[in-house]
Amino acid sequence: MYLAKVKSPEQSKEPWDYLEIIKTVKGEDAFRPVSESKCPLLKK
Repeated sequence: MYLAKVKSPEQSKEPWDYLEIIKTVKGEDAFRPVSESKCPLLKK
C-alpha cells in the first residue's frame, strides 16, 4: 500500500503524472489482524 500526495498541475510532467508516492506502508501496519476483525464473513 502506498501513501500518496496529489501533485499540482505545475508539478505534473505527463497527462497521467498526478501522484507523488510519499511512503510505502506494510500490510501489517495498514490493516488490523484478521483475529481482531469484526467482519462476520471472516468469522465463518
